[in-house]
Amino acid sequence: METFLQGLFWCVPVALLGGFIGYWVARRAARASTRVALPDDMHQRDALLRAMTLLVRSTDKLTSDVDVHIHELEDACRQLGELHVTGEFAPIQAALLSQIARILESNRHLEDDLICTRYKLHQQAAELDRTRQEARTDSLTGVGNRKAFDEHLTFLLAQFHNERMPFVLVLVDVDNFKEINDSYGHRAGDQVVRELGEILRHSVRDSDLVARYGGDEFAILFANIDEPTAHSVTDRIRQQLESHAILWDDDVERLSTTCSIGLSGVRDDDTHDTLLQRADQALYRAKHAGRNRVTVYSD
Repeated sequence: METFLQGLFWCVPVALLGGFIGYWVARRAARASTRVALPDDMHQRDALLRAMTLLVRSTDKLTSDVDVHIHELEDACRQLGELHVTGEFAPIQAALLSQIARILESNRHLEDDLICTRYKLHQQAAELDRTRQEARTDSLTGVGNRKAFDEHLTFLLAQFHNERMPFVLVLVDVDNFKEINDSYGHRAGDQVVRELGEILRHSVRDSDLVARYGGDEFAILFANIDEPTAHSVTDRIRQQLESHAILWDDDVERLSTTCSIGLSGVRDDDTHDTLLQRADQALYRAKHAGRNRVTVYSD
């Protein structure tokens, strides 16, 4: 027992010092986390989001470790308190119990600070992720924008070259869009674009991407799919828009429209430009064949 008490006498101050250092670091982290400025540059935002994600994970682990340490100290305190010591060891026991109590109090404060820090980091990461999503979202339709499209196409091309994972690029364009704007006004044109975006968004899988590519033109990136399947899916989209009554002007006016669709699957040695050129050529052929149809690119 003498050896146990002497060892504990030296270990507890060391643990107390460690607890104080951890407490100071956590307090600094808690204050620093509230001062993170959200950057405007997308690359800085993405880098900061990745760093904060790692920090959140580290804080989660540290919080768990502190909780385990508190339980271990409480157990040690209980065991030490149950020892029946007399004579010269009684004051040592009392001093150790007092030191452990102070360590436990510091660790509980540390745990509270870590919980607050973790919450603030989660909030900051969520805000960064929200601004990241906003930077890649078209404000009119709620689908991806050109930035989101370019990034996802780069990813799919790399995945195809590395893993031979096929994908299909689809371009969708509203038929006679200029006439809609001229006849009904730009508010009606915006409503057509908005509702087509809604139809597209609800017609694809989570692994696919819909993006507004131009004024009345959309792009779809279908992952892990072949051209015949993509043709079937997009023809259903075409039929849905054709039969869809678009309401505008306080839901009083109704108008209908159609769309033309061109698509092409990825090929060996494809780049952004070569794949886009084929899909655009297919769309051009759909327009000049009478509109309101789906055309698969063919050489």
